[in-house]
Amino acid sequence: MEWNQKRVEALFNSVEESQHLDFKAGAFLRKDCQDSLTKQVVGFANSDGGVLIIGVEEGKGDLKHFATGFSGVNGREWSKERLEAIIDSNISPRIANIKIYPIRVNGEISNSVYVVDIPKSDTCHQASDNIYYYRTNFSTQPMKDFQIRDVMNRMRSSLLSLRIVVNKDRQISFLIANTGGNAVKNWTAEIIICREAIDTDSNFMLKNDVKMIRAVGHGDFGEIKSNDIIKIEGRECYVFDISRLNSGSSEIILPRTALEVFKIGVKSIYLHKLAVYWQIDSDDGRRTYGFISENANEIYEFSGSDLDNRESLIIKD
Repeated sequence: MEWNQKRVEALFNSVEESQHLDFKAGAFLRKDCQDSLTKQVVGFANSDGGVLIIGVEEGKGDLKHFATGFSGVNGREWSKERLEAIIDSNISPRIANIKIYPIRVNGEISNSVYVVDIPKSDTCHQASDNIYYYRTNFSTQPMKDFQIRDVMNRMRSSLLSLRIVVNKDRQISFLIANTGGNAVKNWTAEIIICREAIDTDSNFMLKNDVKMIRAVGHGDFGEIKSNDIIKIEGRECYVFDISRLNSGSSEIILPRTALEVFKIGVKSIYLHKLAVYWQIDSDDGRRTYGFISENANEIYEFSGSDLDNRESLIIKD
């Protein structure tokens, strides 16, 4: 999703810095910012990827770690090309697929914001000071030896994560994506979804003429029942336990591919109530887990749908 002024403004006073997001005022860019800039970029790449926004003011007190307004950069002095040159020539090895979005606040180039979108890397990178860094909740820290080794081994093992795709056919598809370097044959997954967040469609026809009224979802692994319900933070949630452990029928999840594990039919998704927890284990012993919250426009792939952030995602024909 492209970054623009409206999208940045939506973060003000509402979205906190995290492992995947960092705010910097315009003064961050100065003549000697090479070390500090490359430090932040490699921190995200060596961790789980993230977004660095330069040109916003960070709040104080209760608003610490929140962006509260614009604190822009002079785009005539600091161009997108200048930032790209510093990043590309001072990080070793070079990080591929970094995207920089220049935003001119109210059309003024003298009041610019730069959104630097950094992908998770397949290897470990050094900043211009020859130090490896990683990103924590609110800061970027030097890496220890075991952390560097772990990142270096990313391409030698599987790395599974959850992907969710919403499409105009009134379906939510849940996929397991393998971003590591090893193929995965056997896996288990637990996916927990807040019931209040989805308005299911009881007339949605699953495989073998099974309707949603009898099962919540269906995949290549059979019906997904709704019998297991737990409470998380006071909200009722569906629990889906699915696995592919039969070696005679397993479908390999190759590196850089994703396997659809089940789908459900819905009328709408209520973003302000959305919560998805997941844990996936692979046959090479790697466990990954995560939490997807109401910031759905950051994480989901929306195909043929209209996103209404005020209330819900309405899936139209």
